[in-house]
Amino acid sequence: MSWKIRKLRIFNSTAYYIPDVFSEDVRNILLSTVKPLLQKVEKEGRLYPGLSSPSNLQEYDGIFVKYHQTFADIISQLLNIDVTFEKSWATYTPGDVVAFHTHPVKHVLVYYLKNPDNEGTVYRDGNSVIQTPGNENSAMLFSGNLLHTAPFSYVEMERYSMALNVM
Repeated sequence: MSWKIRKLRIFNSTAYYIPDVFSEDVRNILLSTVKPLLQKVEKEGRLYPGLSSPSNLQEYDGIFVKYHQTFADIISQLLNIDVTFEKSWATYTPGDVVAFHTHPVKHVLVYYLKNPDNEGTVYRDGNSVIQTPGNENSAMLFSGNLLHTAPFSYVEMERYSMALNVM
């Protein structure tokens, strides 16, 4: 499959926006498959915002095999590397919390599974903030060391996304 990938600049880093990753049928099946896996997560006494799935979806069978292979193909095409996923998980975010963070890997891919407001990812460098697109069924590939968060909203949003840590 061929994707209409857009190269973006986020501060001093190159990122890639990938629209229309899956068919609408595959996206809907993937969404209905991840929803039952979502739960409140607490690590080291800290309650994480929203809901999250287990962080090892790359080890699940079924639709997750196809999902991970598609993303591995996209990333290999863009970066010319062999792809291994360190972690992979799904999240639900109602938009009520800003939680800037980084990932301890070279690259991160965020897939916007259900995102009716088309709010992408927000990146921060010092006092500068950039927000990238996040249309439903699109993905963003960026450097793991970029400080980022899901967007904040005063109105509750229904945002489901998937994150993959790429080694």
